Amino acid sequence: MRPHVSANTLMGFLCLCLASHISALTYDEALDQAVGYDKKYASAIFESRSAEYLPTIGRAGLLPKISLNGFQAANKLSQSQADIFGQPNTTQQNYLSQSYSAQLTQPLINLSAIAAYLQSTEQEKAAKQKLNVEFNDLKTKVIEAYCSLASAQEARSIIVKELNTLTEQEKIAVAKQVVGAYSRTDVEEITYTKLQSQANLDEENNSLIQAKITLEKLIGREISTKELLTLPQSYLPINSKLGSLIDAAKDGNPKIQYQKNNLESAIYENIKNKSAYSPTVDIVGYQGYQNSNTISTIGQKSNQGYIGLQLNISLVNGGETFGKERQSAFFAESQKMLLESEINDVEESVKKLHSQANISNEKLSTLRLQVTTANLLYTSLLKQKELGTKSTYDLLISLRRKFQSERELSLTKFERIRALKKLEVVIGGF
Repeated sequence: MRPHVSANTLMGFLCLCLASHISALTYDEALDQAVGYDKKYASAIFESRSAEYLPTIGRAGLLPKISLNGFQAANKLSQSQADIFGQPNTTQQNYLSQSYSAQLTQPLINLSAIAAYLQSTEQEKAAKQKLNVEFNDLKTKVIEAYCSLASAQEARSIIVKELNTLTEQEKIAVAKQVVGAYSRTDVEEITYTKLQSQANLDEENNSLIQAKITLEKLIGREISTKELLTLPQSYLPINSKLGSLIDAAKDGNPKIQYQKNNLESAIYENIKNKSAYSPTVDIVGYQGYQNSNTISTIGQKSNQGYIGLQLNISLVNGGETFGKERQSAFFAESQKMLLESEINDVEESVKKLHSQANISNEKLSTLRLQVTTANLLYTSLLKQKELGTKSTYDLLISLRRKFQSERELSLTKFERIRALKKLEVVIGGF
């Protein structure tokens, strides 16, 4: 005997099979794929790694330097000299000469080298912040593209539901027209409304395709039509105060931090150029050996060693020091202005996004109530239409309002989450 399988069990199995074939692309997965594909972000990674060696280079000006020099040559000398009788006397001489030395130099006072090292640390920080800037820019693009596609998917599903409802009503109207319960005008009104919905569906399909292309470009692969996108979640409390958000953005926004590091680097560049006026003092240690086997110095060897202080003072260099000092001073001022501009831009972005999030949140409450009311109104008018107290036109107007409210609710949900996610990016703490 074959085992008995109930209808509910079979239906549940079919639903499970269908669900297993429907994949879902989450926002986090889309962001991970975009991070792995975006070449601009990859370039910033290598730039950040490159900048890790800047402090090592800058520190070199403060550390001792040791140099070894060796010289060995085979010399050939032809020397002519007249003797006491005035006759030329030529001497041919072949000999070896050798010279070896070791020198140690330790900077003792070098303000320019100190400034160069401090500048290199700021440049390394700036490169790391630039990586964060590129990551945040990429996140913003993914948020926009992902929400646009998810919103288009949901809006399309609502329009499809509306179109299916109108199609069923059209079938009922045509059938009732045959028996005289519906007029030709009723059928034409339903058909016309159905065509309007079809036009809206065509327009939404185009929006969906455009959003799909944009997201595919970011993540570097094609998105299947079966891949469902969901509403992302925000980690930012909706009741966050504007003042605290602005303060958080000033402390955590990567663009502001990047510009702060650029300003500090420019300041140290100016200090470094100013320090060219200052003398430098080095400790110098030297040890040398020489050997030259000429006729006059046959077997002669010399060893020399010393340790002392070396003072270097730059007197005239053609105006280069003055030019660099003034140029770097003005450049530091320009970086200061850019920092103030960046702070103002970030503050403006926080205010706009905070306002959008709050307005969308308030609008959601109204739209939810509107959807509930529209559903009740449609149900009521449907009954009144069956009783003959309301016309087909009234019913269709109610139906359009119902689905329009659902589309507006869906759109507002994504507007709210889009504003919150972008606000997270601007703050830089999520």
